[in-house]
Amino acid sequence: MEKRAFGPWRLDTTYTFLHDDASRNGFLSLVANMDYGWIWQGKNVYGLLEFYYNGLGSDQYSDAFKDPNVLERLSRGELFTLGRKYLSGKIQVELHPLFNLHLSVINNLADPSGILQPRGIWDMQANIQLTCGANIYYGKTDSEFGGFKMPTTTFLSKPPDNAFLWLTFFF
Repeated sequence: MEKRAFGPWRLDTTYTFLHDDASRNGFLSLVANMDYGWIWQGKNVYGLLEFYYNGLGSDQYSDAFKDPNVLERLSRGELFTLGRKYLSGKIQVELHPLFNLHLSVINNLADPSGILQPRGIWDMQANIQLTCGANIYYGKTDSEFGGFKMPTTTFLSKPPDNAFLWLTFFF
């Protein structure tokens, strides 16, 4: 019988100093994850489990639009989330050497709300790849991904579910 071990544990952390913010000196960010690959029913399978801590985040999501540090990082694409603690997972199944199915889940641990991200990737030729997928958001009202009220308005900030189809040509 083959002995199997979980893949490597990884931990990355940074501390960012905020020189222009009188209310705080800085914030900590942390990502810890582990992954594992195995064969199930004759198919290659890969799994990943990850914890993310965002020290700049808040459980009051509407406050993010009042914080210049958060707005600056959102506009630069450095932040994708507004909360503090997330648990995510991914499973990938190679149905055929040229076709893989993926399912990623990102879950805010405080609300809970999150995103389901199913997708399929087909390597049509050596230099052409077709990707089809979706982003499906879940959560109750007053949660990060279920929608929360924008400050001083009656509007609800909620990301829309969406689907995508990418054709990639490598050269």
